[in-house]
Amino acid sequence: MNETLFAPTPLFQLNLMLFLSWPAPPSFVEPIFWREGFELRSIAPSIGVPLEALARAQTANLPIQPTASPELVLEQNSQQQLLLIECKSSSFSPASSTSQQSRALLACTGPYLQDLRSQNLFTAENAEGAEKIQEISACSACSAVKPTL
Repeated sequence: MNETLFAPTPLFQLNLMLFLSWPAPPSFVEPIFWREGFELRSIAPSIGVPLEALARAQTANLPIQPTASPELVLEQNSQQQLLLIECKSSSFSPASSTSQQSRALLACTGPYLQDLRSQNLFTAENAEGAEKIQEISACSACSAVKPTL
């Protein structure tokens, strides 16, 4: 495998996650999220951290962001599941701003996210952009892997 072709960057990781969540013809990328029924719900939504979690983090003297913005939110309607995806190209220290984002994402529990999902808070401003990117990428993916005779 050519390591320069698969650079460990957040953009590469984001593109890979998008390819894994859309239907595609047979290729070197198996769309496992799509195959399991997950669909792209939102791109980089802003999710407010529960106030109780913010208070607990402050009491424990742990820096935490008041909002979290995962790169992608995937949804599986049949089992009412959400999958938040955060791409990082390297590790980080507990004191970094990256760890504050991680704490914010971890503080958003399943029941809390389910409540946001039931209020359709993942469909607002990012839904239209997600649909357009999905259309463009799906067309690009299909034309990029067309077999040549």
